[in-house]
Amino acid sequence: MAGCCTLCDREVFDVLSHFMEPDPRAGQPKALGEPFECARRVTYQLDNGSIMEITFCDSCDVKQFEKIMAICTAATIAASKVGSPVQAYIVERYILGILYNLSWREIIAEEVRRAAELRMLA
Repeated sequence: MAGCCTLCDREVFDVLSHFMEPDPRAGQPKALGEPFECARRVTYQLDNGSIMEITFCDSCDVKQFEKIMAICTAATIAASKVGSPVQAYIVERYILGILYNLSWREIIAEEVRRAAELRMLA
């Protein structure tokens, strides 16, 4: 679920609002706020050359490749049933390795810093 760890479902982002009935996604997070300290973004290299970025908490083992791919494949299939765009590159793929394992707070801070630099150059 959005805003949660892919493996354990622990909330890792502040959830600002949820989808309401009659939306098929009722109860799921609609808008996310700031990441919690425990939030991590892991970037994986897949066997077909594509990359996949997934959110985890800092307690989960991000090297459980088979379990992670099973979760992602199931989520992709479920999303296609409610009209979300299907990320076909995930289905029937496997993970070659981890490219990055970064704190979401560090990622956001770096993006803010870069945006400030660009404004200064303009």
